[in-house]
Amino acid sequence: MKVDKIQDCFDVINSRTKPLAAYLFTKDKQLEKMFVESVSAGGMCINETVLHVSFSFTLSFVYYSL
Repeated sequence: MKVDKIQDCFDVINSRTKPLAAYLFTKDKQLEKMFVESVSAGGMCINETVLHVSFSFTLSFVYYSL
């Protein structure tokens, strides 16, 4: 799916059922902040996937702060 603005992407994600996980890959710190503040998901990782999967097996709740 192609969107014209990053906010459109957030709107598409939030218009559907809350995802179990959301991943963002970027070097842009401002985009990271916007993603964390705009998207609601069961779990979220920035520039990481393996860490999220490993935590889900060992912890019942993980809070990741930027």
